[in-house]
Amino acid sequence: MSEDIENIIEEKINQYNEMLKDFDEETIKTALQYLRHCKTELRENRENGINKNFSIDISVLDEQTQSLFKLMNKLRDDIKTIYVESNCSLTYITPISPENMEDGKIKISQGRLNNYETEMGDWVFASSEPADGRNAYIARQENGMMIRIGKFSYVYGDEIDIVTDDEDNSRAVLKKPNYVYEISPDNFFPVVTLKDDREGNVFFEFSKEWISEKDVDISDKKQVLGVKKLEDVTDLLDNYHVFCDTRQYNKEDKPLGIIVKERPSREEAKTALADYIQSGDIRYINSECGINVDEEYEKRYTNISGRVVENFSKIPEVQEESENAEEIIDGLTNDEREGKTNARSKGISL
Repeated sequence: MSEDIENIIEEKINQYNEMLKDFDEETIKTALQYLRHCKTELRENRENGINKNFSIDISVLDEQTQSLFKLMNKLRDDIKTIYVESNCSLTYITPISPENMEDGKIKISQGRLNNYETEMGDWVFASSEPADGRNAYIARQENGMMIRIGKFSYVYGDEIDIVTDDEDNSRAVLKKPNYVYEISPDNFFPVVTLKDDREGNVFFEFSKEWISEKDVDISDKKQVLGVKKLEDVTDLLDNYHVFCDTRQYNKEDKPLGIIVKERPSREEAKTALADYIQSGDIRYINSECGINVDEEYEKRYTNISGRVVENFSKIPEVQEESENAEEIIDGLTNDEREGKTNARSKGISL
């Protein structure tokens, strides 16, 4: 997606956030409470082993609140129109090659949450985030492990090797390639929500996630515009601190990334992560490549190359409260895809 399109989308969201000012405080509170209710119901369903689809039902709301949700849906439609008319493509990243794609289709996933955990459905997920170093999903592999432990820190499975190129530079490459499918947005809709922040600003947000209720036929050139093989993920290290969990897990086991996130404080989480790095249970890929290295972890880490790394960077932030951190295992996820298009500055304050 070009920078021009990003600017157009941001301007469009700003316009809709201005329209939020036409709603009174009570209506906005009701809308936010209803979205929180949807998240709570879905969470309780999962905790009770209930896996059924769930959609936002504005018919249970008063007329004014319904109008607010209709405005949000109109924003969704406008975002799609911009993408379609601009001939922009979406990305779908998977370790499955075109030759091994079952029935030649990217099939819907049953009972999956959207990015904001407000609805559950049978969908194909895609993103308008380019498959570059800003997109953390380029390193997500078939085991599905991708755990966000801080704003710029992710724990994956042990799926990354370090190799040396012709110029003797270290490169981070996937042990098995991923494939990036460029998909038409025609059958997809963007996922948009209403949010507020600690300062009381209320705003619409688009996280660059898209969903479709239809399988994608990869042989249809109107649906899939191209496929490329992706192995080198070195550029990811410029934007994130990347860790690999070397343990093997059974389904009921708790990954180390989740254990780190559940520590009661940021400092304890950082200490736990450093301990796992020192023990060898977690690899610190930035250190192995010598790119964007955090000094605090580096000094407790035995670099397998024996190289002294000098380009230290800012310590990655681990979430202060575990309930605010997103778990991203086997799915497109929760409040993640960095690069969210917010227009908070023009939101309204309650």
